[in-house]
Amino acid sequence: MFNQIAGKEEERVKKAGRERLAKIIPIAKEVLNIIGTADVELGELIDKKGKLTEDTETKYKVVAEKILVLFLKENIEWADRAFIFQLVMQAFEQSKDAVVNSMELSYDRARTKVWGKDFLDLNMEDINKVLTQDDIPSG
Repeated sequence: MFNQIAGKEEERVKKAGRERLAKIIPIAKEVLNIIGTADVELGELIDKKGKLTEDTETKYKVVAEKILVLFLKENIEWADRAFIFQLVMQAFEQSKDAVVNSMELSYDRARTKVWGKDFLDLNMEDINKVLTQDDIPSG
């Protein structure tokens, strides 16, 4: 009897989670769009006094206002505000990881091709042999 009740409760919780994601994911994607198309400054944002420049602060306030209007329009639940940004950051992190991993794999392949063996199999003799060659271009 207990297992039946627990199973039904577990399914109810899973269904609620799926419904929550179905509502929140489009909102997170719109937040990504707002940020991605925003005319904001990147890099050095602080002035000599250690504060955001007025122009930078204004541009970021415009982004914040657009996101707040979206949240109000979609009537998001208070508890979902942080989760939405977690999903936004997930998109950035997954994209970054895919790019970095691809670059590292390409670099590893190139390094293996240049050395003629896997980098982990290199020894001091291999390195010394390359460094004592006269035809190595200097950086």
